[in-house]
Amino acid sequence: MISRLMEFKRKCVPEQLGFIPDIYKAAEKYNITDYIVNFANTVSFPSKKKLWSVIVNRKIKATEETWWLYRISCDNDFYMFRHIHSAIKPHKAWTIAKQFPELHASSKYVIDLCSVVRYEDEHLLCDKCGKFFLNIVEHLLVSCDFIQDKRDDLWQDIINVNPIKFSVYEQSFGT
Repeated sequence: MISRLMEFKRKCVPEQLGFIPDIYKAAEKYNITDYIVNFANTVSFPSKKKLWSVIVNRKIKATEETWWLYRISCDNDFYMFRHIHSAIKPHKAWTIAKQFPELHASSKYVIDLCSVVRYEDEHLLCDKCGKFFLNIVEHLLVSCDFIQDKRDDLWQDIINVNPIKFSVYEQSFGT
């Protein structure tokens, strides 16, 4: 391995393929080439496997978080998503899906909604009910005929939590 690393470092072979170039490319991507260069020069590496694992995991996390934050702040397609999910960690919908696999499809739908919502003047067509809308979340919660039964069930569940308080709240809309 040392000889292949030296060949790669000194460019003795016109085009080297395999493990060493792949490792070096990954090291460049996550800004840990100093460790590879130090290893090639001194044949010393972080002493414990656990220490090396911690170093690599921290560098990868920092790099991925930087790229994610840049992408989410610059891409207008993520306008709504960056307000709903501002940290690089699994979305709550995915953690729920992990606990309850039967909710996987619903969780994916929620995640897709977070990524699709746009604030544009152009109306979009709902492929479920055929109505036009500007905000998909608002459309689904208020006017999509396709999910009317599910929406009614949701309201019934909300009412059942505390019927008296809900009735008072609902009456306040009429005044």
